[in-house]
Amino acid sequence: APTMVFCSACRFRPDSSTETCGERLQSLSNMNSSGVHDITPLQWVTSEGYRNCSFARVQMTPLLTDKEKRQAGVCFRQRGLSGKWVRDAVYARRNIYPNKRYTETTWHVAYENLVVPRYQNNSEYPSYLTYRWEDDRCPVAEITLDGFCKVMHALNATQILFVGDSLSMQFRKSFESVLGLPFGVLHPAWRDWLAADETYISCSDVPEVYELGFERVVISMLNLKPVREAYHMDPLRNETLVEDMYKEVPRMHNDEKSLRKSMGRFMNSVNRQKQFVEKNSPGRKTLVLMNIGVWFNFQHEYRGALRGLFNWIDSLPKDKIIPFFRDTVQGHPECTPNATEKDLHSYDWSQYPLVEPYSNYDEYRRDTEEKRNSASATNWPIYWKVQSNGTFEEYNTWTKDEIAQRSDDLVKINWLNVYNSSLLRRDGLIGFGGDCLHHNLPGPRDAEVHLAYSALLDLAQAKIDSQH
Repeated sequence: APTMVFCSACRFRPDSSTETCGERLQSLSNMNSSGVHDITPLQWVTSEGYRNCSFARVQMTPLLTDKEKRQAGVCFRQRGLSGKWVRDAVYARRNIYPNKRYTETTWHVAYENLVVPRYQNNSEYPSYLTYRWEDDRCPVAEITLDGFCKVMHALNATQILFVGDSLSMQFRKSFESVLGLPFGVLHPAWRDWLAADETYISCSDVPEVYELGFERVVISMLNLKPVREAYHMDPLRNETLVEDMYKEVPRMHNDEKSLRKSMGRFMNSVNRQKQFVEKNSPGRKTLVLMNIGVWFNFQHEYRGALRGLFNWIDSLPKDKIIPFFRDTVQGHPECTPNATEKDLHSYDWSQYPLVEPYSNYDEYRRDTEEKRNSASATNWPIYWKVQSNGTFEEYNTWTKDEIAQRSDDLVKINWLNVYNSSLLRRDGLIGFGGDCLHHNLPGPRDAEVHLAYSALLDLAQAKIDSQH
């Protein structure tokens, strides 16, 4: 694939090979009161397929006051724990990106019906795109290509490996898209969240790091779906237990032969991603962003699978990884739109329900308990029941304890706080076919990318402090 060049102050590509970034920025001099050009970003998104310009240049500051240094350490642990969602139309302009229909997934269809027409009519964005997380304790930096390349260089990290299920796939898609990578560059024979295709973000237009030999960040993914896969990847696995798990989980294949073939393919992926980490250049690291949880209905399944995942992480070279575990966030049963998958293409999108996020956790719990106690809850699928009864909160608490108890001779696993913020986003959910777990893209989950970027800035600052 050709190298994609983006202006360092923005997240877009020049319209032609002869146009420089400076010339493109000059053409944006006629801006409205919001600081964003009205017409050109629309053309980039709808025709060129590249992310529009973001004027929120947030860069890592190498020299901070003692107070700011202490704050960076505190923020690394506390950002995301307390705050609120506030309406910000300019935030929506900065963070919109194209989502072209490379597959018939519902978030592609929603984008074409909810977002594109509003560009064309220069009308207001869907409300679920206009909420920005305002943290009570620490600032949240919006990721830019410029800042991303600099912070990855500071961490000596030239690779990112996403590990997890379909939520991690969406996290990867969001991460790539907000940095300007066109959506949907995947092998056509695979569903999006099964793809292991490598992509990369070029840093060629960030001279501060590119001239030092930091050219790009390569991105890949290891997909974990059912219980059996997380158990099977464990290098310390108990083979009898693995066989039991094959029998215990619902079958996704028609016969044992098909199941074994799928597992063989999965283990090839596990080995390939281990080599992805091990073969990184000397002195370079891989940022590992992982999560499991939503496939597990029982504590014993989750705990065994998580230990299998952590054992696999510990089988990787300790000095070549920077691992993060991202909170597991449940869905919102009986979400809107309440329609079947067959209704997707005949749905009247002018009637799409635009709801507000929950204002706080108490409101979320009250609403959820009312739904759980309603007559309709007797017909809920088991995963709705599990997602609404506090099980995922128990998973997260137990996982934090496991991480805290890890031996000092093992690699440190960092925690990414996204639960308290993402839990409040009952808006922008897919809804069709009872999918009340996944959000539309672009959408509410994009804020998790900014939280991750802010954590990387804190981590880089801590590294700078330790060197001085």
